[in-house]
Amino acid sequence: MKCVRTCLWLASTLILAAPRGAQEPVSLGPSAVTVGGAVSPTRSAAVAANLISMRNPARITLNSVTYPRNAGVAPGSIPPTFFGMHMHADTYSGRNPWPAVPFGTLRMWDTRTQWMQMNRAPGLFDFSQLDKVLSMAAAHNVTDILFTLAGTPDWAATVRGDTSCRYPANGPGFCQPPEDLNPDGSGPDRHWKEFVAAVAKHAAGRIKYWEVWNEPSDPRQWKGTFAQLARMTRDASTIIKDIDPGALITTPTPVSDAYSFMSKFLKAGGASAVDVITFHGYGGNGQPPERVLNKISAIREAAAESGISSRPIWDTEGSWGRNVNVPDPDEQAAFLARFYLVQQSAGIARFWWYSWNEPLWGTLWDASGIRPAGVAYEQVYHWLVGARSGGPCSREDSVWSCGLTREPNYRAIAVWDASQTCSAGECTTSRYIVPPGFVGYRDLAGQTGAVTPGSPIRIGAKPILLENQ
Repeated sequence: MKCVRTCLWLASTLILAAPRGAQEPVSLGPSAVTVGGAVSPTRSAAVAANLISMRNPARITLNSVTYPRNAGVAPGSIPPTFFGMHMHADTYSGRNPWPAVPFGTLRMWDTRTQWMQMNRAPGLFDFSQLDKVLSMAAAHNVTDILFTLAGTPDWAATVRGDTSCRYPANGPGFCQPPEDLNPDGSGPDRHWKEFVAAVAKHAAGRIKYWEVWNEPSDPRQWKGTFAQLARMTRDASTIIKDIDPGALITTPTPVSDAYSFMSKFLKAGGASAVDVITFHGYGGNGQPPERVLNKISAIREAAAESGISSRPIWDTEGSWGRNVNVPDPDEQAAFLARFYLVQQSAGIARFWWYSWNEPLWGTLWDASGIRPAGVAYEQVYHWLVGARSGGPCSREDSVWSCGLTREPNYRAIAVWDASQTCSAGECTTSRYIVPPGFVGYRDLAGQTGAVTPGSPIRIGAKPILLENQ
């Protein structure tokens, strides 16, 4: 019997209860400062000015502490590498600018560097796009790279000409296993091994982390067996670590059926080959961000059953998904902040947002500029990086709180009411009593203000950070 105590706790945690207090829409006037309120058009200039002022200074003052932008963080605190990013290929072509917000690590996906794009014929490799992406990242001081090994070339596919794979633009066959690898995992696996060896040698010293396959829980992205996937992971691990002993190998990364997929992969022989356990944190249309805790619990359960529960867990891709799922800009900002806060509090070591500038999915920037969720992203980055986690977020009714500390005496809690909503520039709120010791707040637009311990404030779907100084 799997998942008893953990799942019971999560079930009680994730069923959103009725709001505490009456819901009240809040409209913001030109000079209003409302805790947890909406981003109104009258505030857009102030938000933009605040973001620009924070974006590129050599030193940043945060929570009364001034530190260099690229400074390291104290051991045990949240590092910049918790914040990962995806960029659409238009960034690498120069049609879109490099992100102005900070992030610590890059995942190479949507970069036109899949197996079938770099190995179009047996023994023929073209790494020009790979070099372009890596050079551009290095020029922006991003050297912490996760590369995803995926996408079988049609010439190497078990079933050639397969046009049923999820993304037709990738060409036929990319979801197929290699033709020289049997369903039980036996066979030479020569095609895969030659590709892995070629790319690992070419990128030695520039890529630190290697992820084996993207979303193979989706049958339109992987049509092979667990035995084949485990064999490919073992082969990749052996080859890459022979070239770079310090490299880390991740599991294949499921997007659905997290427990079932990970359990089957690990038991098929994958557990011995991986250093990191990965998943994709998408929750489905309109699901609240806190639901990602269910997926994390499932991944942990599978890891524990295979004896690798001590290995780090990374969410290598996630967001609210398609923008049509969460169309309201304030709801998008709320989702992003809560998604980061609960994953950090649950011990996820790294999370790559998808995507900075993909036009349809989790968009933080478009041709009109940075969106409210992009502003929220930068605020949450500064809330978390360099702070120490207070452990799992707690929940009382529909109100969530996540603790943070900094040396020597700084304390903060991020709070929100998950039952509240935003629409058309207005957000509903509920009554919340400021806990003892907290005297100020920060919101997702970068505004600050004073609060009084023991006094009521209004909170909504968008987290605010209460501070003791």
